[in-house]
Amino acid sequence: AVKKQLKAYVALQKKGSYTNVAVTIDVPKELLNVRIPTGLLQPLVENSFKYAGNEASASPSILIQARRSGTILTLKVEDSGYGESNRQAGTGHGLSLVKDRISFNQSRSKKPKDWTLTTSFKKEKGTVVMTMPT
Repeated sequence: AVKKQLKAYVALQKKGSYTNVAVTIDVPKELLNVRIPTGLLQPLVENSFKYAGNEASASPSILIQARRSGTILTLKVEDSGYGESNRQAGTGHGLSLVKDRISFNQSRSKKPKDWTLTTSFKKEKGTVVMTMPT
């Protein structure tokens, strides 16, 4: 489920104007069938292509990683795009949608604190980390 979703999003983006972006999908076998609620991954992947694929990045790259620790799934999307001043500290429409979906899932969860979203934007590196219960 997770890797299949990611491959579909990546293939879609690479058909557009982002053919030069190198993408690494790092998902262990035991997480291949973990289900991710609709609308959480796609905006993160789209944003990473948007920023990694800009002219400022000489070697555009994206790392998409999934890990599990106990009952917590951590998804990380990291790109080589330009830094915080250009991204306005994660206030864009894509991240706003993801934040809304996380809030919705928190309201329905027995473990609402397990749902988190953090962002870090530095020079030539943007990172978004999302956690959720499995």
